[in-house]
Amino acid sequence: MCDVGGFDNLPFMECDVRNYIGRQRRALGKDGDGQALMSHFSHMRQMNNDFFYEIDFDEKKKISNVFWADARSRAACEEFGDVVSFDNISN
Repeated sequence: MCDVGGFDNLPFMECDVRNYIGRQRRALGKDGDGQALMSHFSHMRQMNNDFFYEIDFDEKKKISNVFWADARSRAACEEFGDVVSFDNISN
């Protein structure tokens, strides 16, 4: 900033910087979030044999479906017959 003589002389606007940072975070998250999820589920499975998970991937190796159930949720389903489902359709 000192090189250009202040904020007013920068060749970009604040919204450009925010958009750039947002794009970088999303790009990093696309690869990192899936791996983090798989690592977490694997860890949970090691801690509790009743933990179950299944992850489906599409042709681009992106996560398309995720299912997991821990011992507590499995017991609640057995007792009450309740199931919670989230459907997040995004492009």
